[in-house]
Amino acid sequence: MKWKKDLYQIPPYHPGKKMPGSIKLSSNENPLGPSPKALEAMRGALDSVHIYPPVVSSQLCETVADWRGCAADEIIFGNGSDEVFTMVGATLLGPGRNAVGSENTFSQYEFAARMFGAEYRAAPTRNYQYDLQAMLSLIDSSTSVVFLCSPNNPTGMIIPEPELREFLAAVPKDILVIIDQAYREYAESEKYPETLDLLKEHPNLLITGTFSKIFGLAALRIGYGIARPEVIHMLLRVKSPFNNSSLAQSAAIAAVRDNEFITRSIEFNRNSREYSSKLFSEAGLEFFPSESNFLCVRSPSSDAAGDVRRLQEHGITVRDLHSFGMKEYMRITFSEPARMKQIADILKG
Repeated sequence: MKWKKDLYQIPPYHPGKKMPGSIKLSSNENPLGPSPKALEAMRGALDSVHIYPPVVSSQLCETVADWRGCAADEIIFGNGSDEVFTMVGATLLGPGRNAVGSENTFSQYEFAARMFGAEYRAAPTRNYQYDLQAMLSLIDSSTSVVFLCSPNNPTGMIIPEPELREFLAAVPKDILVIIDQAYREYAESEKYPETLDLLKEHPNLLITGTFSKIFGLAALRIGYGIARPEVIHMLLRVKSPFNNSSLAQSAAIAAVRDNEFITRSIEFNRNSREYSSKLFSEAGLEFFPSESNFLCVRSPSSDAAGDVRRLQEHGITVRDLHSFGMKEYMRITFSEPARMKQIADILKG
């Protein structure tokens, strides 16, 4: 086969694994499951699965726009937010161009660049926190895209608003800056910026989100991007025509409207985060302050892979962060108190 040479530069994605019969805390899914109203909406849509879904659902656009506080023509939907990154790659990246990102972050940014033959430049982090000045130093005349993730996966840390504003002001306006906010709904720090306000000031900004986390719809694969209409217009040129099923669209509309479930999910996560942080601290375990639905924990033995195996022996699957360049760390999705205590007890030995 005459495979493209660029393919050899693309490492395959390794998702969080689930061992048979184990409790899966490796992929940051909602432990409460999906919104009950989303399930009901999907059942109601089953009779029409023989009909192609809308290419662009006006009801979905208007519902999400009302929820996020933007205009309906400022939204695009993808088969997961990673497809939005692929749309960006298809429109802005290619041979002779580069994308700038960071080490110790979500791998799909590099994938979106290398998939189209572009160079991906990863700035080193500072104590596993984004080093925005280091990222700025990598930008040159061939840079087309910059990727940020806040709260960051896999650390759970945010980029504070003052630092983000300073960074955006320094990036040339012909470079698209993407802020991945997959975990936005879990962030409660007063330092976490309201990015839609930033969008009014920066026409080169694209904000992405997902229905896979707080809404509990990971298997349906639906994500979105918010940007100025002129940016959305260009991305629509490469969007697959039927990339979101009618079931996914119906579920997303219902999930956004299910305020009770959203509130319950946030409260569960807040309680688990506070409990787990206190518990792990008292156990002498090191971890990063999290504004997400997971905790990034340093292995007490500096052998995270070994600790992950020990947890698997007890029926609990968590994420080894070797593929993120953090071999001493593991990522643990928040769960009920008894489960988090069991994990802490196993890790501290």
